[in-house]
Amino acid sequence: MERKFKMVDKSKVKSAFIKVLEKKREKLRKSVEKTREEAIGAPSSRQTWSDTSRYQSSRLADNIGSLLEETERILNNLRTLRLDRVGEVALGSLVKIEDRLNRDVKYYLVVSIGGGESILVNGQEITMMSVVAPLARALMGEKEGEVINLGDNSFQILEIF
Repeated sequence: MERKFKMVDKSKVKSAFIKVLEKKREKLRKSVEKTREEAIGAPSSRQTWSDTSRYQSSRLADNIGSLLEETERILNNLRTLRLDRVGEVALGSLVKIEDRLNRDVKYYLVVSIGGGESILVNGQEITMMSVVAPLARALMGEKEGEVINLGDNSFQILEIF
C-alpha cells in the first residue's frame, strides 16, 4: 500500500543528491590518498622479487582515482541539471511510476550520467536514473498516465514533477 507522498521542491531533491555525492567524493579522496601512501611504503620488486604489494596498491589507487573522477563528472552534471517541468519525461524530470507487475511505486530523478544513488525525502525513496538506463530510455518523451512496456513488464507514469 502506497503512503501519501508530499513532494518537495525538485531543487531540494537535487541538493540532497549533491550532498550525497559530495560525501562520496570526499571518501574516495581519502581512500586515494591512503592507498597511494601505502603504495609508496610497500616493498618494491627490487627489495623482494615475490612481493607485488607496491604494484597492487598503485593499481588500486588508480582505480579509486577513476571512481573519484567519475563522481566529479556526475557532480558537475548534476549541478548544471535544469529542472524545468515540460509535461513529459525529460532530462531533469522527477517521475513517479508504478511497476504494473508487482504494483511497486517508485520515484526517479532523470539525470544525464550516473544513477543508482538513492535518498529519502519525506519518507519516500528517490533514485537517480541515467538517461542511458533502459527504463529511462523507454520513459523519455512519455506523458503522465501512459503505460510503457519494457521486457516482460510494463510501467505506468503516475506523475511527472
